[in-house]
Amino acid sequence: VREPDEWRTGHLEGARLVPLGLLRADPQGALPHEEIAFVCARGGRSGQAAALAVQLGKRSRMLT
Repeated sequence: VREPDEWRTGHLEGARLVPLGLLRADPQGALPHEEIAFVCARGGRSGQAAALAVQLGKRSRMLT
């Protein structure tokens, strides 16, 4: 759930960029998988994203 400028400075290998704004705008399209791990620097955005995923019936976890 990082922003593109944060993504360029570092991300997990194999991760896919999905900024929190995009996730909020199109959660079904942004979350095609049943299990998702969300990453942000401090946990605020990944917590919001994880809560949204749970509302959609997805299994989620946060990584900070």
